[in-house]
Amino acid sequence: MKRRTIRTWLLACVVTLVVSDSDACLTFCLQEGTNCVYGRNFDWEVDVGVVIINQRHIRKTAFVLPPEKPLSWVSQYGSVTFNQFSRDIPVGGMNEEGLVIESLVSTAEHSPADKRSAINELQWIQYHLDICKTVDDVIRSASAVRISKYAVSLHYFVSDPSGNSAVIEFIQGKMVHRTADRLPVKVLANTSYAHALETLPSQKGRFARAAQMITHYDSKKNAREYAFALLDSVAQGAFTKWQVVYDISRRQIHFRTLRNRKIRRISMEDCDFKHASEPLAYDVNGKGEGLVNKLFKAHTEELNNALMQSSLQELKTAGLMQHVTPEHIKHIRNVIASCKYEPLSNANKELKATDKSAP
Repeated sequence: MKRRTIRTWLLACVVTLVVSDSDACLTFCLQEGTNCVYGRNFDWEVDVGVVIINQRHIRKTAFVLPPEKPLSWVSQYGSVTFNQFSRDIPVGGMNEEGLVIESLVSTAEHSPADKRSAINELQWIQYHLDICKTVDDVIRSASAVRISKYAVSLHYFVSDPSGNSAVIEFIQGKMVHRTADRLPVKVLANTSYAHALETLPSQKGRFARAAQMITHYDSKKNAREYAFALLDSVAQGAFTKWQVVYDISRRQIHFRTLRNRKIRRISMEDCDFKHASEPLAYDVNGKGEGLVNKLFKAHTEELNNALMQSSLQELKTAGLMQHVTPEHIKHIRNVIASCKYEPLSNANKELKATDKSAP
């Protein structure tokens, strides 16, 4: 076996073992009074990516392969997302209303094709950031669309400024959500939530450690600094590529990466979500510290194509995304190129029609 083939195989095995042992990404929500902070470790083989400012009033189409019927929508809210592969295909982010959605690798069983329009597992995040204000909005709208898995099985952790949070999973073809009393610990890792709760009595593992730190949080401590300390306590060395803390109440995003340990900050209030010729982006591993709003540059189709190529190359080297073909890339480019500005006059009608399409 060639050296590169062996390396690729070993990396793939490591990824599989890490995910199955619940030692990959972790998210949590920490609430203290009216202050709500959400933390996320992005643990993965590849660290390339961009932070994108997504605009309001943009007509979008889901990237799904034929013969699937793609979902189409118009963004109502601007958002800031972390994207590894392409614009509109984020791993997580926050919209201007303070809604946060992050994805984590886990087991998922989606329903077979039905009359609902389809969307892939990562665009699902962008769709709900585009049209929802609250956790309850996400729960209501999610049943009206169907996920057509393209690359990886995921579940989601969602929070909003009220402190309301939800775990959304897909079990035996049905969407299952946990909120309020059914969500006793606002932490999610890479196993099902039910399985993770079973680990609490042993006080072992990262889920249990995060739960303990949330329980023992002292409100006299700075919530954002405590959130980073919690993320550090469950980090996995070089496997933890990004650390993100969403200060939901203040509409701020703080993050650092393995390549740039300086904490950078994005102010949602200083983001221009009005339609422009191109969305804006910033290299997640880029230089800078403190407020970086002014470091965002136009994210053209050419730059997005370059992101797809570089990300795909690194993912495939790591033994991931082997099924992606040039035809798939071309299809994504065509979908991205079709995005256009559209006034929101018909959005409410579209959302009502979508709600009625739920089985």
